[in-house]
Amino acid sequence: KVIILANTYDQVNDVIFAYIRTQHVDAIPGSGGYLYPKAMRMEYTPEHVLQGLATDTKVGEQQVKGLSGRHFGKVAVIIDEAQGADKATLETAENICTGPDDKIIVLYNPTDPGCAIREAMGVLLPDGTPLWNEVQISGENHPNVVYNRMIIPGAVSREFIAAKLAIGVTKESAIYRASVLGIW
Repeated sequence: KVIILANTYDQVNDVIFAYIRTQHVDAIPGSGGYLYPKAMRMEYTPEHVLQGLATDTKVGEQQVKGLSGRHFGKVAVIIDEAQGADKATLETAENICTGPDDKIIVLYNPTDPGCAIREAMGVLLPDGTPLWNEVQISGENHPNVVYNRMIIPGAVSREFIAAKLAIGVTKESAIYRASVLGIW
């Protein structure tokens, strides 16, 4: 089971599930699964479910809090735009993913140094190793930048980076580090 959490309904429905719907339509015939046309849910079997939830509304908060008692075995929780996720959302994900095969994946932009995910990234296990494995993705290494053409529409481009530098943003600045290099 996969649970996708994002801060707003629009992010889950209009961005994430819009992409999933497009990919499902373009999928190889017979690849399976039922994508509910209006809901943020996809099922292959009762054990293989993709569910999207927003955390920005009272209903969303209740849904997220209600998730904490669900333990499926082999579950993944994906938190999109995690720089906007609160501590309760991160704790809920941790409480769902209790098994050895469970995974939490957080996707975020390092724009708010006071956000809950940055604090969580600093947590160490008793042996001194980080609780979270952080993977930095730099815009300078993005295919659109490396190949100087739009491979992934809407993603970072050489023009975006050049525009930042043209307005006086330096490579050492917090804006460049967050919006281009993907680091705090």
